[in-house]
Amino acid sequence: MVLWPTAGGDVYVAVYGAQAVLRVRLADGRVTTAARSPAPWAPSGVLVAPDGHTWILEYSTSNAARVRRIAPNGKARVF
Repeated sequence: MVLWPTAGGDVYVAVYGAQAVLRVRLADGRVTTAARSPAPWAPSGVLVAPDGHTWILEYSTSNAARVRRIAPNGKARVF
């Protein structure tokens, strides 16, 4: 599990086994799914940039790596 705190008071958690990035709102403890990784990918790291883009480091079951950027409007790009 990898944690990333934001300036806005949220914490993002990359949960490899669940293939998900969770957002924990520290103000009320609410947990929501911020992103899901499609099979065979799973997140191993996450950060939220000051411009609102979410960057997710993902690994596949064959140990390939990629970075996925999700814009605030939901559009994703894989690098």
